[in-house]
Amino acid sequence: MKVFKIDFSFILMALCFLLSPLQDVFFKILLILFIHEFGHLFFVLIFRFKIRSLRLYALGFLMDVEKENSGFWKELLLYSGGIIWNAVSLLFFPPSWHSYILFILIMNLFPIFPLDGFMILRTICAYILPYRIVLWIVNGIGIIGLSVGSIFLVKEMDYLLFINVVCLWVIGIRNWKNLSHIYSVFCFRRYLYPPSFSYRRIPFCHNPEEYLYKYHRIYFKIEEKEIKEEEILKLKYDSE
Repeated sequence: MKVFKIDFSFILMALCFLLSPLQDVFFKILLILFIHEFGHLFFVLIFRFKIRSLRLYALGFLMDVEKENSGFWKELLLYSGGIIWNAVSLLFFPPSWHSYILFILIMNLFPIFPLDGFMILRTICAYILPYRIVLWIVNGIGIIGLSVGSIFLVKEMDYLLFINVVCLWVIGIRNWKNLSHIYSVFCFRRYLYPPSFSYRRIPFCHNPEEYLYKYHRIYFKIEEKEIKEEEILKLKYDSE
């Protein structure tokens, strides 16, 4: 791992808890978040992914994992790992802990970046649709969901919830602004590290590199000639 950072949002939330009479709640949530993140780490170790960076922020850990061309099921399990471990932990913790575990579990199911629900939805959609379209659709759902959630929670908003909501907005907007860059990086890394996925046929179009699938390679036909993804990307980057 190259980089470990503690985000300001985590420091602020920790200070708020330490200055309040809720230290026991803070301890329980911190332990539950640790179990949640260990669920992700379990699949990182199982599939031998490399961790590029790790950032601790108000909602837990934000992990950047090197998982080039790892395949649909591996990524789905990686993103589901925290939810799976939290669900299993309900069997081993006393009932007094269950409301906190369910809170962390349910919160992570929301399709809001960078929560697990968002990652799981993006992974499933990316198996069905071109990745560029998926990025815009799923991030749009995330922004809409965060907007609706913020409106409904405004009456219940205490300072701790406010910190988490603000944190989600900052991260979500930053990610939205970088979508074009994210897809460009995806295409370039696809060119550098060609996967061994099965092929999926697409209709002929003028910009086929905009219709790459994350878990398939693409090809189209001109008369009887097949133009494959490797040739499309080679033509794109060799001509630049």
